[in-house]
Amino acid sequence: MPVHWAVGDESTPFSRPFELRAAEHEVSLRFEGDSQWLPLRLKGSNWAGFQTSGCVHELWHHDVQEYIDFLGRHRFNLVRLPLAADAVRAPSFRITSRHTCGALYENWETLSILDDVISRLRAAGVFVMLDIHTLDLAEHGVGAWCSQPPCSQADYSLFSQTWRTLAQRYCSFPNVIMADLLNEPHKLTWAQWSHFVQQIGAAVLHECPRWLIVAEGVGDEGGNRRRIDADPILPSEYDSMTQGSMWWGENILGYLDTPIHLPIPDRLVLSPHVYGHDHNKQYLVHESFPDNMPLVWDKHFGVVGKRTGVPIVIGEWGGVWEDTNLNGRVIPSTAEWQRALVRYLVEKSISSIYWTLNDNSFKTGSLFDGPHSREKLQNMKQLPSTLIVELQHAIGQARLPTTAASMSSTLPATSWPGHSFSSTSCIDGVWGRDNGWSFCSTKKEADPWLSVQIPAESSVSSVLVHGSASPIRST
Repeated sequence: MPVHWAVGDESTPFSRPFELRAAEHEVSLRFEGDSQWLPLRLKGSNWAGFQTSGCVHELWHHDVQEYIDFLGRHRFNLVRLPLAADAVRAPSFRITSRHTCGALYENWETLSILDDVISRLRAAGVFVMLDIHTLDLAEHGVGAWCSQPPCSQADYSLFSQTWRTLAQRYCSFPNVIMADLLNEPHKLTWAQWSHFVQQIGAAVLHECPRWLIVAEGVGDEGGNRRRIDADPILPSEYDSMTQGSMWWGENILGYLDTPIHLPIPDRLVLSPHVYGHDHNKQYLVHESFPDNMPLVWDKHFGVVGKRTGVPIVIGEWGGVWEDTNLNGRVIPSTAEWQRALVRYLVEKSISSIYWTLNDNSFKTGSLFDGPHSREKLQNMKQLPSTLIVELQHAIGQARLPTTAASMSSTLPATSWPGHSFSSTSCIDGVWGRDNGWSFCSTKKEADPWLSVQIPAESSVSSVLVHGSASPIRST
């Protein structure tokens, strides 16, 4: 399926074709015609609502573009959109209430609203992860791909149809890059879940080979907790500091024994969910808190990325900034926990997605206009974010003009002085329409020279240098 890349120069988001991979601990991007993979650091926010109402929430308070402009001001480059499976399979589902989705989307079909939101995010340079969050708009069946396991073949077929519909509709959108197959499958064992991801992931990649497949973790008991004891991740003296159950969606330890295999390599991203507001978890009330939290995260999911190289993107995290009373229940402050997590994410170069952007997530608060959003945003300033227009501009600047003249039989070759190579620096050149050469160095050289034989009566049309380059000139 052809991708509808934007038309424009390097300042236009998604105007230059690229491909993605998930390998060597990170998600990376490579532009068409380029040989270098560039790290893609994702600073994301969940934008909830499609999973319950058929549109993003809080549009009764603010215009959709206000949220998108907010994302740009704070360098968010990824939005995760939670969806309801039944609404995806019923594209004629129509929003009839202005109160639900605002005046703009009144009487729109839900997938048309999704089209518009994704298109607006594309224009703003924001990547999109699609997430099947619930089985229906009533939020039934959370935790598996059916309302109550064991799931039937009919259940599987419905779920597969959901993802095929999404892939067929949104593969052509250049900013849609990830398929989060099912939110928090805590009712499943890792064996059940990994098999399911392989099947649905293959179906998605058949429709859209360019997407990355996102697999969350299972519940506390569904994975492979025994591995913590059988193959200790931390010395035993740290046990008391790290005791406590995992969150729904956090447990990816089963991957160490039962990895997920997809038909296209380098397409898998593991995506645990983590929170900090449950004081029944011992590590959150230990005397060493919050200094113990990096040990907890290493033990719960960091070890998987370290040992396998599969990239990890935290799919949900967040919390209220101070103790908050919600319907008679006190939701404890997570300010120290959030600060500790951001430090960990920066240190480990892990991308993440905050829950949530809009203002009606009462258990976690919001980023846009909620209490203490300023403090949350200040904390998140430390998180790196790779903007697509910055990558396009950097690669555009790296393409340096040449003054090479046409070669003749009396001058059959030309040479270019190079530059001091850093690790894995490369030079690519092109002559004519279909010919080229490439040279890469993996060690520093003071003043290397690269000589390339060019056919007679040919000229060099472009030279691309990756790294810190001095101007290229011909001799």
